[in-house]
Amino acid sequence: MRKILFILMMTITIPNTVKNNGYYIYLLKIDTNNNISLINTRYINNKLKKYPQNRQLNEYILCKVLNSNEESLFESKLFNPKIIYAEDFLHSKSVDYDLLDSTYFTIKVPAFNDLESLEFSLSSKINNIKNKKLNKINLYE
Repeated sequence: MRKILFILMMTITIPNTVKNNGYYIYLLKIDTNNNISLINTRYINNKLKKYPQNRQLNEYILCKVLNSNEESLFESKLFNPKIIYAEDFLHSKSVDYDLLDSTYFTIKVPAFNDLESLEFSLSSKINNIKNKKLNKINLYE
């Protein structure tokens, strides 16, 4: 009887939108025109660890995971991967940055049952840009 109650409680508390506790790692490329393309995908059958983002991001890319109804399942802010930050300790200069033409980067996304696409937008406090849509990647085409 206790086993049956435990199983019932577990099925009620676990949301049915997440598949098995696993996650996907997506290898992406961002080019000179800020077009993002999917290069490779890998499924990892482990629990995804979330790391708190305590740093304030002046320029970031917002990644939204969308289902087939265009509803957001998950959102994450990531540093703009084209920016390389550097500090000149010798001359006591503040943080500078260089912009790469293109680069590769990875993101981790929980394995949702209804995972359909990734949508990317750019925000920058430096250039006064707010959620400029970059592009959308359909994962199952």
